[in-house]
Amino acid sequence: MRVRVVALIAGLAAAGFTALRVRNRTRISRTSTTTIDLNTASTENLTGLGLDQEAVDRIVENRPYRRKLELLERFILAKPDYDLIRQRISTDRSRANDSVRVAS
Repeated sequence: MRVRVVALIAGLAAAGFTALRVRNRTRISRTSTTTIDLNTASTENLTGLGLDQEAVDRIVENRPYRRKLELLERFILAKPDYDLIRQRISTDRSRANDSVRVAS
């Protein structure tokens, strides 16, 4: 019983932390069927997803992307930010052979 209570409290704390990070974001309808290409999107398009300017700058600076999951793999975005936009972004497969910047 005590373990369940501790787990419940930890879960609520984690949910509250995530809610605080996302609370100030702009709400965007998830019913849109169009996605934004990470490799060609303007800063205005990326900001429209609900990302702050710092995250948008990191995305643009580290282009090109072969897969959208590279935002996490290359530490461009934190998981909560990625989860916020993952259904509304894509990458163009024709850029799969472009050279990718790696943090040094």
